[in-house]
Amino acid sequence: MIRLHPAKHHLAPLLLLLQPLLPAQSLTRGPAIWESSASSFLVAFQSASNATGRIEWGPTEALGSTTSGPSTTDHAIRITGLLPDHFYWYRVRLGNTVVTPTFRTRTFPASGSDVSFFVFGDCGSASSDQMRVASLCQSWNWDLGLLTGDIVYPDGQASGFDPRFFTPYAPILRTTPHYPVLGNHDVHTPNGQPWQDAFYLPTNNSGTERWYSFDFGKCHFIGLDSTQPSSQSQKTWLRSDLQTARSAGAAWIFVTLHHPPYSSGTQHGRSQSVFSHLCPIFEEFEVDAVFTGHDHIYERSMVIKDYYPNNRGVVYFVAGTGGAGLYGIDPEPYSAYARSSHGVLKVDVRGNVFRSVFLDGSSGSLGTQRDAFSMTRGPVTAALRATSPDPEPGQTFSGAFDAPNGSFRALFASLQPGYANVPGLGLLHLGTTDFVLSSGMTGSSQTAAFSLGIPNQSALVGEDLYFQGLCATANPPTLGLTHLLYSRIR
Repeated sequence: MIRLHPAKHHLAPLLLLLQPLLPAQSLTRGPAIWESSASSFLVAFQSASNATGRIEWGPTEALGSTTSGPSTTDHAIRITGLLPDHFYWYRVRLGNTVVTPTFRTRTFPASGSDVSFFVFGDCGSASSDQMRVASLCQSWNWDLGLLTGDIVYPDGQASGFDPRFFTPYAPILRTTPHYPVLGNHDVHTPNGQPWQDAFYLPTNNSGTERWYSFDFGKCHFIGLDSTQPSSQSQKTWLRSDLQTARSAGAAWIFVTLHHPPYSSGTQHGRSQSVFSHLCPIFEEFEVDAVFTGHDHIYERSMVIKDYYPNNRGVVYFVAGTGGAGLYGIDPEPYSAYARSSHGVLKVDVRGNVFRSVFLDGSSGSLGTQRDAFSMTRGPVTAALRATSPDPEPGQTFSGAFDAPNGSFRALFASLQPGYANVPGLGLLHLGTTDFVLSSGMTGSSQTAAFSLGIPNQSALVGEDLYFQGLCATANPPTLGLTHLLYSRIR
């Protein structure tokens, strides 16, 4: 009788010899944050070989909890049961191996309308212009990002998503949920399937990633497929979604799509199909702003009332400025501002006030702020906003405290977040109010600038700064906290 089992004693040395030849556990894509909400967020990543993906996470950098997914190469793990408007830290494991550093993200608020987001599109060209705009975008903090289509040139091919999207935007994808829409180049590959495979977008109320919506507090965001603007299914869903949002008390409504119904770009100009099929619906439900791309320019329209002159009108932006070759401009009568330049549209919605500014991405004027614009829906409400990017050691972080005329304001700063519900005030975010950075009465301009100088010490790189304000008014008597504003030393 031949006995084979003793050979097992010779197997261990053989495995040791083969170990360097076995595939290492590593990531080939990600991680990226998708589909955030007030109580959850999804982390997606890809691994070189089949492995059990795990997310270690928690409300501090100590983490403490683990959520696992199946063994696969294409991982999408949802973290649930979270508190709204809170920071959470996470890192990725493949099996028992930690494969990423610890990153930080933030859940959406359950109420309120304070949000900071970026807008750009027409980006996936792998050009130096795209990389410069990506770097500019990554120098600010955001709650979310809107992408106006044409994510991968020339044909939305699957092979282009890593080098032309996931790699250039990797640092911001780890912390900030992105919400793209389809562009004409994205659907060159049949039906835009690689685009749909690459992203995780909310489908709970539409059943498709081609059009969708989500809420950030009292702000309602809609993404549409303008490659088929006459789609009756899409228009029926859009009307129903807008009715639901208005009934639910949405304070602001924003729409993203690719083809602009108003554009001074010389390459494409306005889309008559979007204008005739979708703009009447936007005006009827008083959408506040529509963000588009397609023409590789930046443009802001006048307030448009072409279909419902008695409604408050819609402002249209073109932000096809993410890195593809620029187009010329032939200004149209409806244009309020237009510029042929790469860059990022920065939007801050703070209570009743919408503020936007275009961050120039040109090599000779990188970061220059252009076309400051604001809309107000009622009285100015107390809020904080950043007016400069994250500082480096030796630089200064600048912001503004917006508040009603005649109110008293106090601004606190801290180096750590912490959460406590204060009766009558709301959620105190600061771990400790380390010091009062500024205080005083608010004047007729209803805004006060503030700044914080950062010592020129390299050890400060990676440290976080947190700001929160207290505002009191006499008529009517009110006392309340602002949302949390944060920055990171780069």
